[in-house]
Amino acid sequence: MTSESSRLSRGDWLAAALKALEKDGIAGVRVQTIAKKLGVTTGSFYWHFENRRELRMALLDYWEAAMTDSVLVDVMQPECTPAERILRLMETVVFQNRARYDAAMRTWARADEEIAKRVRQVEHRRQGFVAGLFREAGFSKQESWDRGVMLANYMMASGVILERESEPKLRRMLRRQWKVLLGRET
Repeated sequence: MTSESSRLSRGDWLAAALKALEKDGIAGVRVQTIAKKLGVTTGSFYWHFENRRELRMALLDYWEAAMTDSVLVDVMQPECTPAERILRLMETVVFQNRARYDAAMRTWARADEEIAKRVRQVEHRRQGFVAGLFREAGFSKQESWDRGVMLANYMMASGVILERESEPKLRRMLRRQWKVLLGRET
């Protein structure tokens, strides 16, 4: 197969759709627009997706896999202590820009209850994961949940609130936040 549709993967389409969502909202996630950005015809799209709805649903899966699943796998390295995992999570999210599309997803969710339900599930999953890290670090169940929700929510907003900070400043800020959240302020 040497057609244009076989050269682009489903992942290529989903990555382009995610960028379109970030730039123009869900209205920008249009087959023709994305095909033009990718330099292909819409026939390539139909090789991978039945319709726009399938693309939209796959976009949620792609976002969760790329921006959540891969982070969780990266953080759970066996050689790390629970406290180191928390710092690794913070650095991964910020320095690999893993919260980049979260604001766009939330904007989309405000206009579509089905999407909102799914976004809330992902956010709750993230919060639970981070709470689990604090639990492993020795905090009580309630304290772990409170700290986990606080950190997860901050991390999900980091793509917007930290985007213009320099790397040295970000590293200093993250280290300080990490120490505070672990109760090690000095």
